[in-house]
Amino acid sequence: MNYELKISDAIEENGKIDLVRLASIAEGISKIAEGALQIRLKGVSLSKGRKKESLKKSLRITLSGLKKGSTILCLESEKFKDTLDNVQLDIFRSESQIDLQDQTPISLFVSSFSEVARNNGESELLDKSLLRELKNFKKSFIGDNEVFTISNEGSFEALELRKTDFDKIRILEEETPESEPII
Repeated sequence: MNYELKISDAIEENGKIDLVRLASIAEGISKIAEGALQIRLKGVSLSKGRKKESLKKSLRITLSGLKKGSTILCLESEKFKDTLDNVQLDIFRSESQIDLQDQTPISLFVSSFSEVARNNGESELLDKSLLRELKNFKKSFIGDNEVFTISNEGSFEALELRKTDFDKIRILEEETPESEPII
């Protein structure tokens, strides 16, 4: 699936982006997508140990272009039904896994921010570790007036992020207890 991440009111010239900033955006999107997937699969966003090769493949996001008109990053990722092989789903978490096969890493990134806005953090799809990653995405913003808009061909409502949105996430992260290890 194709997505666009538009950075409006950026300090860089239209159609350009600093490599350090690009790396920060890429790392943030990847970590949030991985955490959101882990919550849906295992109930906690932070997993210990090495990632399975199939999980790495399913979380792959590709930068396919850069456009002018502000700065627009063109991103691609595949649906999990095409990439997530040999994964045991949890019968007790079936509600959060219903539409997982039709999701992509970027749609999970968007849905994580939407969960914060929609449920004030009262969601089984958010935990302290994922909220921390959401909060850390603020580092991708340089100017105070920048707006990140993530959209695609209409499969979800566009997500707009501003630096001020992260204040709510910071408060939620502080109020959320650490996940308990399951034995």
